[in-house]
Amino acid sequence: LGSGDMKLAVQRPAGEDESEWMAVHCVDCYNELSLLVGAVVDCLVDEKYPKMQVKGNEYRWADKEHPTAVSVTAREYFDL
Repeated sequence: LGSGDMKLAVQRPAGEDESEWMAVHCVDCYNELSLLVGAVVDCLVDEKYPKMQVKGNEYRWADKEHPTAVSVTAREYFDL
């Protein structure tokens, strides 16, 4: 980032195609988050984190196999 100004750091440069700029930065953001999750997920022990819960809010998993949201451990949540 370097500039110290977040608005400036995320501003699309003049002349850049907006759709292409957004696509590239969305992929970059996803890749950075994947690295972070990969580093943290090994610390998620089922006994210590029996639910995917943040600040009292439980996040449940739902997909085609589980159409009704189910409670899973934090580790399972990231592995699904």
